[in-house]
Amino acid sequence: MINTDLETRFNELAEEWENYCRKPHREPHYISSEQIKFTKEISAMGREVLPLIANRYRNYYDNPQNTACMPIASIVMKIDKSFVIPKEIRSRAEEIHHYTIKWIDDNITKK
Repeated sequence: MINTDLETRFNELAEEWENYCRKPHREPHYISSEQIKFTKEISAMGREVLPLIANRYRNYYDNPQNTACMPIASIVMKIDKSFVIPKEIRSRAEEIHHYTIKWIDDNITKK
């Protein structure tokens, strides 16, 4: 069972981040203070937040308006040190995204 306060805070941060990602940015690969804040706050929620991440972002790339702005792999790496992105997909944002969701499903959600 997921803590409802954690879920509420996660959804607030995710909405804030998604709104930020929709805005045009001068430097698409620049790590912003907003990204650092989002990653830090979500990571601090611990393993309990991983199913929320998977559920919210499972179909993220189904919408062509969504960008590679969402740092879910970075968050998962900070929460669980056993999560490693395979070398062969490290430069492909959408594949990293799908790999991360599958990893959460296989290692967290089904336990």
